[in-house]
This record gives sequence, structure tokens and C-alpha cells, in this order.
Amino acid sequence: MRLLKFKCSGQKLTRDSACDFSQIVSGSKGYLRVSFSFDSEWAGFVKVAEFRSRGNSEVYPVLIEGDGCVVPDDVTDSKCIYVRVVGKKSETKLRTNESSIRQVT
Repeated sequence: MRLLKFKCSGQKLTRDSACDFSQIVSGSKGYLRVSFSFDSEWAGFVKVAEFRSRGNSEVYPVLIEGDGCVVPDDVTDSKCIYVRVVGKKSETKLRTNESSIRQVT
């Protein structure tokens, strides 16, 4: 399994600079996992990662358990996967920007 790391600071989602995002090959199933490190603004939120692929507006939400989740198979055939994090706590909703994961064929 390949682990891709991101950082969530408030509404800003960025790739972890210590993580290698190169040579990710499209078409893998059940192989890519993402993990997130969250700052204190995310305390107490239920968190969901929303994935979509390039050219597809359909969003595939996955509950973040612990600090991560598996990338859904529905988006892994694309040259680019987009991810964002959405959190909910009571009446408050927190949402990040989208970040991309480029894949090679």
C-alpha cells in the first residue's frame, strides 16, 4: 500500500513536502491510502475526504478514520485525482481547498 500524506491547517490542504508523490501509476485498486495531519482547528470535527477524478464532477466521500482512508477505486483510473477534506461539528462545517494527485499511465 502506498501512503500519500497531506497537512490540513484550517481551510488549507497541502501535500506533505516529506512525502513522495512521484510515479503514482493510474489503475491501481485498493492500493493508495491518504493520511492527514490536522491542526487544532479540526479538533472535534467528524472528517470526510472527498475524491473526484479529472473530467468527472461526481464526488466520492470517504470517512476519515484515525488520520486517513483508502482512495476509492472509482477515481484511480484517471490521470489526476482531486481530494479535499470536509468536517462537521454541530452546526459548523469546515471545508478545505482541493489538492491534486497526478498519476502516470
